[in-house]
Amino acid sequence: RESAYLILRHVSDGLAIAKAAKLPRKVVDFIPQHHGTRLIGHFFHRAKDDSERRGTPPPVEADFRYLGPRPQTREAALVMIADMVVALSRSLTSAAPEKLRQLVDGGIQAAVTEGQLDECELTLRDLKLIAESFVNSLQRLYARPDSGDSGPRLRVLEPELKRA
Repeated sequence: RESAYLILRHVSDGLAIAKAAKLPRKVVDFIPQHHGTRLIGHFFHRAKDDSERRGTPPPVEADFRYLGPRPQTREAALVMIADMVVALSRSLTSAAPEKLRQLVDGGIQAAVTEGQLDECELTLRDLKLIAESFVNSLQRLYARPDSGDSGPRLRVLEPELKRA
């Protein structure tokens, strides 16, 4: 619950910083939209498992959801999808092209199924192009040095963040 709270708080903190910096309204609006009303699933499911083990009441799902609103622009939706894909890619055990395709398609399908993209103007064609772009980007990020691909390598920052 505490971890979810900290993750949720980065939106309100970001809004406060953006307003204090007098950023344009479009930028300020973008901050909560890029998370929509998505569930912070990892921490919700951990809390749910904990409550089942302890025999305590289950967590309230709303406590693990971003407040929204859902993306109102194509750009906010694109960043939402990118954020989801990057988060999902961290749990990959294989960077095989078919795994990357499944990951990207699954992330986009989840956003569509949850209605996260209902309020922006992305088309099915847009979603197809976005998926292709993300799969290609992930393939380059996860490329093996001996594959002859000189694309950028995925750099994991967690150790640096722990030191900060």
